[in-house]
Amino acid sequence: MAHSGTIFLDEIGELPAETQIALCVCFRSVSLNEWEVIVRSQTDVRVIAATNRDLAAAIASGTFRADLF
Repeated sequence: MAHSGTIFLDEIGELPAETQIALCVCFRSVSLNEWEVIVRSQTDVRVIAATNRDLAAAIASGTFRADLF
């Protein structure tokens, strides 16, 4: 159902650490084609994220994951 869809994550800079970890695991699975094992089909999904925070500063302070950036 998500094929050719768009996921918009607003205020990604405000996500708690636990949610950032979950997103990293999910995105890593998709990028490594491990997602296909879970859903049994290929999915073409666009992810757009927005924030008004300075993510470089948040990474430097340890409140935002560099691998999610």
